Amino acid sequence: MKDENKTKEELIKELKELRLKNSELEKSKADYRQADKALREREVKYRLIAENTSDLICVTSFNLKATYIYVNHSYKKILGYEPEELIGKSSLDFIHPDDKRKL
Repeated sequence: MKDENKTKEELIKELKELRLKNSELEKSKADYRQADKALREREVKYRLIAENTSDLICVTSFNLKATYIYVNHSYKKILGYEPEELIGKSSLDFIHPDDKRKL
């Protein structure tokens, strides 16, 4: 029904519903911002841990190639590879051909 055909009561009811919906959306927006901020803070903390540990830490794609998405700087210290040398490559690329046959 067009607005000009609605009664005053119908328009007031619709206005109240729209205000309520707007309020709910504002709350959802605030909740999203808070969750996003918390996620970013956790990401910074975990990155600091990953970058400052002496352990090898990596993230690979979840497929048969197991492509490196992230590796920490310990790869340079322990294995001699810069992270940039590994990102985008498969972990299988670093297995000796004789050993690949055993897989």
